[in-house]
Amino acid sequence: MASKPLKLVHSGIYALLNSQEVADACTEVAGEVAARCGKDWAVAAPHKTGQRVAVNVFPTTREAARDNVENDTARRAVQSMEILL
Repeated sequence: MASKPLKLVHSGIYALLNSQEVADACTEVAGEVAARCGKDWAVAAPHKTGQRVAVNVFPTTREAARDNVENDTARRAVQSMEILL
């Protein structure tokens, strides 16, 4: 049985990556990351990067920023998560 090649519809992928549903899912995951990092972390509103929606997690105090540099707080928070979408 011969299989047909898979054809990607680029406009559909672009629309999906820029949809409100993806923005909501990213915001939810970013909130979990910020919570794992500690009380001095926040989540920025979703924004478009040109090709997709993105959400940033950032430290709100110098102490949290210093802790991130010394201990890789954000990276460890992301790596410790099991993300299922």
